[in-house]
Amino acid sequence: MTNGRFPPTRLFFYPHLSPPESTVWEKFIEDYGQYYKSMDYDIRVGDGRIPTPNMADSDAQLFKLLTQKRIDALGYTADAVHLFEVKVLASAAAVGQVELYRMLWNAEHLDLPIQKTFIICSLADKDVFRLAQARDVLIIEVDA
Repeated sequence: MTNGRFPPTRLFFYPHLSPPESTVWEKFIEDYGQYYKSMDYDIRVGDGRIPTPNMADSDAQLFKLLTQKRIDALGYTADAVHLFEVKVLASAAAVGQVELYRMLWNAEHLDLPIQKTFIICSLADKDVFRLAQARDVLIIEVDA
């Protein structure tokens, strides 16, 4: 099993998370961090947008990096990898977002598929919970 670059503890800064999302994530780490060996943050997946034909190679590579999708966090256990999207308010859009991220990650990492997909939030309504359950996405509400 692969190890992430970061410990499953609070960090000074979380790439790609807003300050309110960082508060949500820190509460999750406090409550659930002990279940993970390591974490990764701001993981690029997918192809991004197609560069224009007249772009220089260096510009095309930068364009790809800027337009790829980004997974908020991955958590590594002894035998699994979990995908996390962090939101203050979970939504139907967030469910679709994690479905896309899971699909892209699994296509790029055949040897290390996502075992569980989570939305970590401080609030989600009943309808979003129902959609998430139907899509095999787990929602964890934290008191942040």
